[in-house]
Amino acid sequence: SIFLVVCLTLSLAAAADPRLSVYSPPELVAAFKDKGNNITYNIANFGVNPYGKNLNGIAHYAEPKDGCSPLKPINFTKDFEMGSMSSPIVVIERGKCTFVTKAMHAQAIGAKVVLIIYDHNDNVEPYVIADDGHGASINIPTIMINHKDGEIIKNYLTSEDPQKNTVALSLTFPMPKQTDKVSLEFWMSGADLTSLKFLDAFKSLREEFGDNVQFKPHYVVWNCYRCQHTGYTDTSNDYCVSGGRYCGPMEGMNNLNGREIVYENLRQMCIYNTSEKTWWDYNQKYYHKCTEKNQNNSDCYQKLLDKVDVGNDAVEQCIRKSFVGIDQMLDDNSVLAEERRAFDKASVHFWPALLINNITFKGNLLPLYEIKETICEGFKNPPEVCKSGKGGNASETNINQGPSSISIVFLVVTVMLIFMVIVFLFYRRYVRREMAAQMHMQINEAVSQYFAINDEKNAKKGEAGVVNLDRV
Repeated sequence: SIFLVVCLTLSLAAAADPRLSVYSPPELVAAFKDKGNNITYNIANFGVNPYGKNLNGIAHYAEPKDGCSPLKPINFTKDFEMGSMSSPIVVIERGKCTFVTKAMHAQAIGAKVVLIIYDHNDNVEPYVIADDGHGASINIPTIMINHKDGEIIKNYLTSEDPQKNTVALSLTFPMPKQTDKVSLEFWMSGADLTSLKFLDAFKSLREEFGDNVQFKPHYVVWNCYRCQHTGYTDTSNDYCVSGGRYCGPMEGMNNLNGREIVYENLRQMCIYNTSEKTWWDYNQKYYHKCTEKNQNNSDCYQKLLDKVDVGNDAVEQCIRKSFVGIDQMLDDNSVLAEERRAFDKASVHFWPALLINNITFKGNLLPLYEIKETICEGFKNPPEVCKSGKGGNASETNINQGPSSISIVFLVVTVMLIFMVIVFLFYRRYVRREMAAQMHMQINEAVSQYFAINDEKNAKKGEAGVVNLDRV
């Protein structure tokens, strides 16, 4: 135990490189000697990931092993003996259910980290550990290692020898430091509701950081692989421009086709090149005005351009100049070509994606407090805004999340209070009615007794009068 406490304490000062390391037992440490005790892992795109910090704890093998149903409770006493810094780690095999389902079941029994063993020996870094739409409920990190490394750890966890099955791990969530400014790059689609919702919430936080951060939006575009083999001469696809070099999704919000989405991306890039502030204003208004169902996108964006002091003619001229020729359906586009090169360089595997100091943020985009904390970890000397409370405002909600737990509890408590008040009022009314009835009955009894006594007295007087008359 002393050895583990010392090792876990030293790991807090570990190197900034991302690493999953073994600290106990010594035999398991030796098993990863050829890797330099540095196990490759990947981080899930949901949950709360403590960038710039370390998590350390004892590993526990889940039951059931695939975590696809509620897990058997685990006694974490051994973890807490390691000190308050210890974070219980639950190890789960890949199985058939979603990653979020596994994390949800592990979180329910008190796990602080979920470690998933993949079912292949491939390098796990390029894989996307996706959110199934319910990841907003997860507030612990989830990571994944390949099958070979996972089997080695699992064999120790399932050993009968107590000297071997106590496995201590340390996990780093690195964030490179910068002296003055933190670099922020946001990869998005101009007609993606999730992207726009995040930007609407993030705008105020961007203003708080001011010149301390450098922000640049990027736009995701695809190419038509079939068109590539024909020399980009196909203009039949209504979701591409430039002969299929740059394409958007098959369908976006309000039934926008891919080509219209590509043009909206170009439009927003032209606005950003004019002014970042104008770009923020346009996107915020676009989110609130142009995302309603059955909205005519063409009419909507033209009205917005006038409201943000960017004329439609200027934007259209910028779009025309971005093409290397006059035929927009066939000619290449210099702006989109640059975005494609940036996309490949950044190795973006999903979107919307926020890169902080060139590291892809993985976790819940909303609420903003985790984003703010991660940005602050990117400063060597954090600015004043990092010393204030949690970022964002009270109106923020998680993406893809329904009513918050606090809202649900508040609603339940309110309903219960209203019910109790109604019950109390009815009860008070009932008590008053009962008291009135009892009082009325007591009064009637008293009056009856009075009349009975009075009649009895009168009767006695009458009898006395009759006797006296007879005597006369």
